[in-house]
Parts: sequence; C-alpha cells; structure tokens
Amino acid sequence: FFFSGARMKVSLSGRRELLIVGIIGIICTLLSVYLIYDHIKDEDASFCDVGSHISCSKVRRSSFSELFNVPIAVFGFLFNVITSLMALVAIQISIKQLPYYIGYLFYWNLFGCAFIFYLICAEIYLGALCPFCTVLHVFQLISMYVMFKLYNSKKAMPALFDVMWEMKTWIICIGIINLVPLVYFNVTPQFGIDDAPTITNPEFARCITHSGWIFYGKVGCGWCGKQKELFGSTLDKIVFVDCGTAQEDCKALNIEAYPTWIRFNEEGDEINRWKGYVSVDTWEILSDCRNAHK
Repeated sequence: FFFSGARMKVSLSGRRELLIVGIIGIICTLLSVYLIYDHIKDEDASFCDVGSHISCSKVRRSSFSELFNVPIAVFGFLFNVITSLMALVAIQISIKQLPYYIGYLFYWNLFGCAFIFYLICAEIYLGALCPFCTVLHVFQLISMYVMFKLYNSKKAMPALFDVMWEMKTWIICIGIINLVPLVYFNVTPQFGIDDAPTITNPEFARCITHSGWIFYGKVGCGWCGKQKELFGSTLDKIVFVDCGTAQEDCKALNIEAYPTWIRFNEEGDEINRWKGYVSVDTWEILSDCRNAHK
C-alpha cells in the first residue's frame, strides 16, 4: 500500500497484526452465521451436539441465548463484522488517525472478551459446552492478544476519552446498527419454534405433570413465553412456578436460568433437571409421554 502526503503506509508489523485481526473477524463472522441459522432453525439436535455436556442446542435453548429477545449470535455477527471492517480500514488509514483506530480496536476487543467471560459462565452454569461458541471464544481471545501486543507496542496512545471522541462517527453507526435487530426481534413475528404445532392433547401435558416435572419461569422471560405458547390450552395441566413471586423457593432450588424444568420423585427429591425450552420431541425423550396432538 502506498500513500502520499499525510497518508502513509502502516508499518509492516502493525499492518500484519491488523490483517490478522481482520481475518479473524471474517472467520468469526462466518461462524456466527451458522449459529444464527442454528438458532432460527431450532432443531432438537444440532450439528455440534455430541452429548448432554457438549451441546449447541442445550445452550441455544437456554435463557442465556438471547439478550432483549435478540439471539446472542446476531450480536456476535455484528461484533465480528465491525471488527473485521475496522481492522481492514485501519490498514489503509493515515498515520495520524491510526492510533485512534488501534485504540478503539483494543477497547472493542476488550469489550468482546468481557462478554465472552459472561457466556463462559453461562455455559458452566448450564453444564453444557457449545463447540462452535468455544471456537469463537478462542478466536476472540487470539484477536484480543494481537491487539494487546499492538497497542502496547506504540509509545504514545491517546486516552480512552480521546479515542471515543475521534471515533464518534463509528460509535454512532455501531449503535444504530445494533438497534436494528433490537427493533426487528421485538416488533416482528417470531420464527423458528413459533412454527411448532401447539400441544392439543391435554393427556400429554397431564402425563408430564404426573411424571413429576415442574415448570419454573418468570414473567418477562421470552423463552418462558414460547414454552407456554407450545402448551397452548393444555398449559393449565402443567405445574408452573413463577420465580418472580416465589423467589425463596426458586433460590432454594438454585434456579437462575429460565425456563428450568425440574423432575421430582414421590418423596419430593430432585431426580432430573432441564435448563431451557423443551420441545415436543425432547419431551418424548425425557419422559414416556406421547401423542402431543390429538
């Protein structure tokens, strides 16, 4: 790359590191596309389901898989698109503006790592590992390491406030871009599991209750609402506990994710637990209940 006047070529070392971050962003963008597809399609078995503890579908159907009713994978997709775009732009930016781009990419990746920490904690809590998510996490950590090395290789870097001010146009655009899925997923009809036929056989729902399963949820929980919609008119045959009002009971059972289904034996001891939305097909695996539809 050759530039004249105020525009100068980024040093070979810096250009190489920015290119690495850009390529990582592109790879992660493609992985995010699959995770979005997997979330929307919402099949009982995902491509990356290996067992009960290595399962994309178990993580996908938990309350941690969405933020403000938007699939986390969508935010991940936007994050990685922005990362790759900004890194590739930074390669050709003027030497005067370069420190601001490096600074912003450093803080941007730092934010990404903080969110990854939250997602890893969610997986630990769920007792399930999402392989594709883990690959994304590893790539994000590599990107953070590269930006950390590049950031610290520069002798004089602008302060955080100066970076934010200089990059305000990017920040405004990023904010607007992230508003799009928030609006879309909250005002348009949902897809995926909403297309699943509503349970119409009350005996199926009654069988679930007789098997000892209790539905723990909370008002305002998107996946709880979808779970209720699945049962439709047979919901009154299901034992539902609202953790918003029964906080002490839910706390005693260590319920932190919604929905959570717990199966108790006749003595009241817990014998099984499922965190997340449960489809009809999954119920036929978890129980002996059959014929959900008349």
